Amino acid sequence: IVQLVDLHLALLKDPRFAEYTAEFYRTLPYIVELRAKSGDERPGEIETCFNALYGMLMLRLQHKEITDATREAITQISKFIALLAHNFKLDENDELFQQEQQ
Repeated sequence: IVQLVDLHLALLKDPRFAEYTAEFYRTLPYIVELRAKSGDERPGEIETCFNALYGMLMLRLQHKEITDATREAITQISKFIALLAHNFKLDENDELFQQEQQ
């Protein structure tokens, strides 16, 4: 998680990653809402996303009803985390910043 958070912050600061930043800001309202529901614990943005994905998995495994609002939030969070994962993989292969320079 620490490496993902570090990459997330680097991508947000770099103007070459405007698509990533836009996807994050589309996801941010869901993150804020989830963090507000987490009580005194205030996990970071990336950890909140993973907690939400884990929570959805648990709801499905327990065959519990999933609201449309929850589906919408999870869909957006999934898109965002997929983009972060893609960038993480590129970064691991030293291709992230080279790709953006071309």
